[in-house]
Amino acid sequence: MASPLELISDQESKLKTLEHDLHLKQLQINRLLNITQAMNENVSSEGLFNMYANLLSWEFGITCMALYFRQERGWKCQASIGLNDVEKAHDPSAHFDVFDGQINTLGPQEDPVLKRFSVVAPVLHKQQALAFVFLGDVKDTPEMYDRIQFVRTITNVVAVAIENKRLFKRQLKQERYQTELALATDIQRALMPDKLPKNAYFDMSAIYIPRFGVSGDFYSALVSDDGKLLFCIADISGKGTGAALLMSNFEASFWTLANTRTTMDLLVRDLNDSLFRVTKGERFMTLFIGEYCPKTRKLSYVNAGHNPPLLSYPQEGEILYKVEECIEGCTFIGAFEELPKFQTGEMVLPKGAQILCYTDGVTELFSPSKEMYGEERLMQFAAANSARSPESFNSTLLEELRVFQGFAEATDDTTMLSIRFF
Repeated sequence: MASPLELISDQESKLKTLEHDLHLKQLQINRLLNITQAMNENVSSEGLFNMYANLLSWEFGITCMALYFRQERGWKCQASIGLNDVEKAHDPSAHFDVFDGQINTLGPQEDPVLKRFSVVAPVLHKQQALAFVFLGDVKDTPEMYDRIQFVRTITNVVAVAIENKRLFKRQLKQERYQTELALATDIQRALMPDKLPKNAYFDMSAIYIPRFGVSGDFYSALVSDDGKLLFCIADISGKGTGAALLMSNFEASFWTLANTRTTMDLLVRDLNDSLFRVTKGERFMTLFIGEYCPKTRKLSYVNAGHNPPLLSYPQEGEILYKVEECIEGCTFIGAFEELPKFQTGEMVLPKGAQILCYTDGVTELFSPSKEMYGEERLMQFAAANSARSPESFNSTLLEELRVFQGFAEATDDTTMLSIRFF
């Protein structure tokens, strides 16, 4: 039986152990509160990672550690202790798939960095691995196991907080992008003609469907003081906001130059100069521009690398219209300081002729089975439907395209401009 002195000594030893454990728990709670406060004060991700590494080094005496955090483009070592720059830059993520959601003791590792560690603690967020913390020089004791559990807990807090920061920033970025996109959409639509000219000599209709709200497509038409109709359709290279901004710049140039032009040749060359000054040849635009004189019924046009518009006109005794492509012109504009080749197309139009101008979003539309609509199918449609009014022609074509497309996603902007000449 133990003596009273031995019992007192045993009680004092247990009390010191409890005091030590309590002090350690209090210390852990204080450090956790410090990090939580830093999160509330919106400390940067880098600052949180530094606090995390310092806590593990100073308070837990860990001499070898690496925290790998999931990024949008793979994994990255965001915090470490005892690793040199080469080791921190090394990517061992190819070996992460073997780790489950539990704390694991590492066996022999082939990876030159992972073999330095003895324990891995995964951090899960919504059932997905968000981070892995690797610890080296870990002794197999109950006290050390408790410390590893706390390391995992604080890693989880830091990792989830940083992930939330990332998601919040992405949300703000998306909201800002949506705001800018809405503004760009409003500006671009304001530059598009809200009403197309119509009179006793011609009728016209247009459909404009941007894929992303804004578009690299453009169409316009105006009647000059002498009664001539000037019309055009264009498609700038690229997609999205960048293409839309360039197109908006071109729209402004078109309206200015169209009202001060002398000849079709000079107008197209001036438009090329204007676009080249902005793009420096890094972007280009396909363009079709035509001028119709009601007095002479003559159509003059320039096709600058654009999808050839389809000119349809009735044939005596035939149900189907005859369809021709308008191909005369030059290369696309904006790519060269000087247009290397130039030719103006001219023809006298019979009564009832109709022209369809369109962008490649029409012919390069794919069906669910990956079949492309194509130019041949469009020519067949024009031959069978050109007796319709421009508005009916466009709406019928759009319906055919939608049926052809089915549930497949459109890959480009869609614009069409149809004109009937009386």
